[in-house]
Amino acid sequence: MRKLCSFTAVLALLQIVAGCVSTSSVKQIDRLEAVSENPKLMVITPDVKYYLLTAGGVPQPHAEWTEAVRINFSNALHIYAFRRGIEIITIDEEDQLTDIEISYQKLYSAVGSSILAHHFGVLKLPTKQGTFDWTLGPGVNVIGNRYSADYA
Repeated sequence: MRKLCSFTAVLALLQIVAGCVSTSSVKQIDRLEAVSENPKLMVITPDVKYYLLTAGGVPQPHAEWTEAVRINFSNALHIYAFRRGIEIITIDEEDQLTDIEISYQKLYSAVGSSILAHHFGVLKLPTKQGTFDWTLGPGVNVIGNRYSADYA
């Protein structure tokens, strides 16, 4: 009888705790609103690095895996865009970047780190209130205009 009461108490506690789940309001964009039928989307190639965690717990860069991920990401992005009638324009690390593009690439990296820490991580920003409304600001239009992109 005592085990049954303990089990019932634990079960009731789990039901109460399960009701304390926080929600997130991430809106998936299914269609881009553009001036043309086939919008152009300019993408900065993401900085992807894969590491091998050694037995001693030390991460070592793994160039072969990193290159495979970059190729797979690019292929998947282009397939996704092709199916939706979107033209992808990529800015690669090897391209000759202007000063403003380098600045925005650094900002892009900083915003990405902030998103990981404050949207997907445990350090939530109270002003965001769970919404996903991050941006690089209106100045990124300069880069989009250079590549004749509808979105950057």
